[in-house]
Amino acid sequence: MVKLKRSECSVLPLVLKGKWYDMIASGEKTEEYRADTPYWHRRFSNWIMDIPVPGHLVIAFSRGYRKPDLFIEVCGINLYPNRQHPDWGEPTGSHYVIALKRRVQLIDDMKV
Repeated sequence: MVKLKRSECSVLPLVLKGKWYDMIASGEKTEEYRADTPYWHRRFSNWIMDIPVPGHLVIAFSRGYRKPDLFIEVCGINLYPNRQHPDWGEPTGSHYVIALKRRVQLIDDMKV
């Protein structure tokens, strides 16, 4: 597992259902999907603009509404018009595909 300093990362918290969380944690699912809505467009845009230099994009996944405990580095986020993988929860129509790279551990380097 790769260790990254929290100050060098832009972290986006996402909540998942247990099925999808388990598939990502095991490495079986390497993409996450979100619908192409103004909410997600704004959220991804703001998140990407917050990357420190040099920086990493990291998603903090939580299984349900609890403290995030699975941190995955992101390769990229792309918008696809009609690519479907319904058995993995991919929505129909235009949507964002988040390519997941590797599991990471975030280290607090800003202790006061």
